Amino acid sequence: MRQTLHIFGKDVRYLWREICLVLALDAMFAWIETHSPDPWWAEMLLTAAAGYLVARLIHAEAIPGASSGLRGHVAGRAYSEPSSSSFSCS
Repeated sequence: MRQTLHIFGKDVRYLWREICLVLALDAMFAWIETHSPDPWWAEMLLTAAAGYLVARLIHAEAIPGASSGLRGHVAGRAYSEPSSSSFSCS
């Protein structure tokens, strides 16, 4: 539970602007829903903002095991001599 709250807090600190935008659009949607006869555009705007927030949350997470040390090791590994010389002409 403690780790879950830590991850949630990290995400809220990182995405606070996007969260405020979605909350403001939600308040605007609630007001428009009660005062406008046809609020279809506000619903689409709120849906797009929520989708943007979810996409930012997904893309903000690091891929497990893709630390800079591991990536540097895999990308910086040289070919062995026998495999690189097998393409030479005889």
